[in-house]
Amino acid sequence: MNNIDNEKLLHTAIEDYEPYTKSQRKLLAAFIELAVDDIVSISVISLSKLLGISRFAIYKNLNFLESDNAIKKLNDGKEGRLTGFQLNQDKLNNIEATYVQKQKYINNISKIDKN
Repeated sequence: MNNIDNEKLLHTAIEDYEPYTKSQRKLLAAFIELAVDDIVSISVISLSKLLGISRFAIYKNLNFLESDNAIKKLNDGKEGRLTGFQLNQDKLNNIEATYVQKQKYINNISKIDKN
């Protein structure tokens, strides 16, 4: 698979990832698009405007995604100010693998039902 196919698969996997709410999935998918070398440099205000989600919901979703190890908040050393986010590739790989496994199961069940 090439990078575009991998990215499509990851987006599909995120959209299907049931442990996350719709807004958590939307935020994580946006991070995939905005990331450069797994780093997303954007403010909560900008995220709120881009995604049409309140700042309160953005902060709540960020806290959840961080506690689930999907992202890590990055702060500057001096003031502790939030400067960006780092994606956790291991977690993204897990989300993708979960989706692939689910699709295999669905395909196997449909083959059994046809017989």
